[in-house]
Amino acid sequence: MIETLAVVVKIDAHQVLVESQPQSACGGCQQQSSCSTHAIGSALKTKTFAVESNIPLQVGDAVVIAMDETSLLRAAFIQYALPLVALLLGAGSADSGLPKDLAYRELWVVGAAVVGFVLALGLIKKYQQQLMPSLSPSARPRVVSKR
Repeated sequence: MIETLAVVVKIDAHQVLVESQPQSACGGCQQQSSCSTHAIGSALKTKTFAVESNIPLQVGDAVVIAMDETSLLRAAFIQYALPLVALLLGAGSADSGLPKDLAYRELWVVGAAVVGFVLALGLIKKYQQQLMPSLSPSARPRVVSKR
């Protein structure tokens, strides 16, 4: 689980709006590059977002927010690796399929790479709900404790 500190801004039934706090220890720590608390804290630093909570809270309470690491890694793979793979497949298929003496062959290969990349981005956007089970309730960020 990746955890970060946040402050409750608003409460609606079982959802609370929280704003993440800057991590004071991360400013001087030598392990920032491998620290998951620093990574999630810096990614969410200026955002207010809704999280699930079964803990009774009040506005202004400091809470610990946790998120499953595998969901975050899956989402990152889908958003970054799949378009890159599509780009390489587009370039590779054009390179192997086009005649070697074609005029402006390299331009066609680059064009096929861009088309593969853009198609992958479009498909990800269209099928985001099915591709990312990280949107399921078990993988959403949630309040795990009150500070």
